Amino acid sequence: MEELGDEDQLPATETAPADVILQCWDTTSVDFALRHVVGLLGCPVQELDLMILHPIMENWNVLAVVYGLSHRYVVLTTKHHEGFTNWGSPRSWNWNSVDTGPHRDLVGELGEALRERNLHYGLYHSLMEWFNPLYLADKKNGFKTQSFVTKKMMPELYDLVLKYKPDLIWSDGDWEAPDSYWNSTSFLAWLYNNSPVKDTVVVNDRWGQGCSCRHGGFYNCADKYKPGTLPDHKWEMCSSIDKLSWGYRSNMSIAEVMDEATIIEELVQTVSLGGNYLLNVGPTKEGVIVPIFQERLLALGRWLDINGEAIYESQPWRVQMENSTDTVWYTSRGPVVYAIFLLWPRDSVLKLCSPVPCPATRVSVAAAAGPYPRRVKVVEVGPRDGLQNEKNVVPTPVKISLINMLSETGLQVIEATSFVSPKWVPQMADHTEVMQGINKVPGISYPVLTPNLKGFQAAVAAGAKEVSIFGAASELFTKKNINCSIEESLERFSEVMAAARAANIPVRGYVSCVLGCPYEGKISAAKVAEVSKKMYSMGCYEISLGDTIGVGTPGSMKEMLSVVMKEVPVGALAVHCHDTYGQALANILVALQMGVSVVDASVAGLGGCPYAQGASGNVATEDLVYMLNGLGIHTGVDLQKLMDTGTFICNALNRRTNSKVSQASCRL
Repeated sequence: MEELGDEDQLPATETAPADVILQCWDTTSVDFALRHVVGLLGCPVQELDLMILHPIMENWNVLAVVYGLSHRYVVLTTKHHEGFTNWGSPRSWNWNSVDTGPHRDLVGELGEALRERNLHYGLYHSLMEWFNPLYLADKKNGFKTQSFVTKKMMPELYDLVLKYKPDLIWSDGDWEAPDSYWNSTSFLAWLYNNSPVKDTVVVNDRWGQGCSCRHGGFYNCADKYKPGTLPDHKWEMCSSIDKLSWGYRSNMSIAEVMDEATIIEELVQTVSLGGNYLLNVGPTKEGVIVPIFQERLLALGRWLDINGEAIYESQPWRVQMENSTDTVWYTSRGPVVYAIFLLWPRDSVLKLCSPVPCPATRVSVAAAAGPYPRRVKVVEVGPRDGLQNEKNVVPTPVKISLINMLSETGLQVIEATSFVSPKWVPQMADHTEVMQGINKVPGISYPVLTPNLKGFQAAVAAGAKEVSIFGAASELFTKKNINCSIEESLERFSEVMAAARAANIPVRGYVSCVLGCPYEGKISAAKVAEVSKKMYSMGCYEISLGDTIGVGTPGSMKEMLSVVMKEVPVGALAVHCHDTYGQALANILVALQMGVSVVDASVAGLGGCPYAQGASGNVATEDLVYMLNGLGIHTGVDLQKLMDTGTFICNALNRRTNSKVSQASCRL
């Protein structure tokens, strides 16, 4: 893009939020009214992100399915006004999450999970406690005494900073007393000069009566604050999906929930006026984010996936809103100016009066809804699905080297091995050695296949942090594979799911034979949808739909996905295509056009299925990445390093690569 003479370059950003649903995770029930804050926070530029928090959840994995957007800040409620602490505070005996309820250090667990993914961690903390006798005594004394502050509140706040080293402190509960009662200035002086986070931490403005909108790293001012004009200080819009509460209410109606367009409009207005967006959601007492919240969050995520360049790290332009019949909001990044309009112009002509063009001005539509997702997560299945069908046993050091090389390519997910009986799959007999021998790179998942409880227990003992289970849409395939019916196989998985929840292990689900079976032939799309829905309902965060014998075509892929997507949200679907008939890439292309953004692949096209005669290898990861690169779809994968890895494993197996890209490059 060229720069404009008046810094006026206009990629127009049209909003077209998609109606999708976000998965939720089963959680432990804790009967306390806790507020859970999800933050889109930052300083000093718009550093936004979206993540669902379950402080009581059974899985700390990132639940923000916002289609690959870079996460920024997540804020967790450590203590709300009722005084219950989500860590084992020694000042809150028997009224904390370690002594009572989940019996876990929720603040610490979430912090570790976030930092493994390079996410910033913020802590919400209420200064006051409604029912604390010390606080009530101080209040009765007109806040002339400070027993609560010195014996309870302030020691806990110091403990939070020293123990968890937050990037952000979101203070609240200050309004009844002045900052001199809370000892706020003393604490902030220590925080910014002597604390372990003195060079990085940011704070809000709720530190005592009269502080709001006057003192703080960023201003909250008031809940759901909308300044109207561009403020001269960094600020934040604090909002919630439920219009009448900051979390979840069992009696809320659909009319009391913000719709997608309103949430997006709030976000756009906030960012245009230089603010950051704090969006609150809360789970049920069982820790589940209800479907209506899921829909709203994922719709916002998909909008950001398309239009995020106008939001992330943007700054206010010299004009924030176009004063015309069509509402247009502006943001900027360097010489680029973004015009964001929330409704399509009635005459299909967008009139922008504020920009001053010059001969070098270039206008483009930066966010027209395209036919493909902007980012795709590639799940590498070569070390497991690719090698399991090899006739000769692959040495363990070779498997370990393969995974370590794949870890250097930029892949986010590498399926490492399978904890099945060596009697049935001898190639995977060294699963424990492999898991304990690989270099686990932070930010990369290394899931393993666990068909039953015994396999799950062995996997966890070997250090697995994520597992997969596999079902099938074919009765005969299931019978010949694991000697039971589909329904019986799902019942067996319930043991694994229960154990996974107890161990805080995420579970991915595979459904085999979605486009054809070696024994039954064509498979009903309705059957695929039925099995997929059951596995998703059991708690699988993602369902991978496998064309196990590679007989699918773009037509059958479209038909099947159309039916499955009525039962499982597209954000929770992946495709797994074998290339027996050379249709894998074409089938994947159709899936991308339908909104699927997760694709399984195997380096060098390795693979097959020991239980499906005639099944050839998976689509080659090299070929998939090459195609996605050509479509302008981001994967984060280094194709050259991927090809080098393919060369390594093919040399080790003494075989020719199945990757057309590598063949064309004359590598093997």
